Amino acid sequence: MSRNKKALPMRGIRTPRFFIWFRGFWQGKVLHTGGLCPETNEIASGYVTGQIKRFRNACVTRREKAEEKLNKAWGNADELLVDYAAVTAAIAEAEKEQNAHSESNAQVRSKEKAAKRRASFEEKRQAILKSLATIANDIRAEYDSAYDQMEATSELLASVLACYGHGLLMKPVYSNNLPAITYEDCAKQIIVNHEDTWNAIGSILKGVKG
Repeated sequence: MSRNKKALPMRGIRTPRFFIWFRGFWQGKVLHTGGLCPETNEIASGYVTGQIKRFRNACVTRREKAEEKLNKAWGNADELLVDYAAVTAAIAEAEKEQNAHSESNAQVRSKEKAAKRRASFEEKRQAILKSLATIANDIRAEYDSAYDQMEATSELLASVLACYGHGLLMKPVYSNNLPAITYEDCAKQIIVNHEDTWNAIGSILKGVKG
């Protein structure tokens, strides 16, 4: 398992390996309720199916936890994006007025006021950018945490199934004999469910850095 990555809560994932191996032996050589699928060349049994289902359920639970934690952050981001568009438009308008040709004293004073408004709007813009960067970091950190936990659990589960398969078949089990243990799609939903907002944040922050 990857170092410093905490696995998700999942029944049977930390059962002593001897008992897992013995379960495989019992189901494969005594009860004959499992074996190697001739079509896929993967180990197959009710236990394997159940463990894969438990893993997926654990990933969904972790994703839902992340979504709940980030719900306020996404809402704040949407509000900030609206504010950013409004402030950017106000800055452009003030800049246009500031750069306009002036002849009278009234026009000069108007340009001075426009310059002050532009400076004020620029301060607001910088504050919004700072808040968006903080939210982006929070979202990325929670996504990475969820992804790492799912990855760590998938590695543990692969080890469990390899041990089980050894008892089931009474011979070494290789990676191509294990069923697919997928989690990437579940983790990506944390971002994909708010893809427009995430892309807008990224585009704005990238433009500022550029």
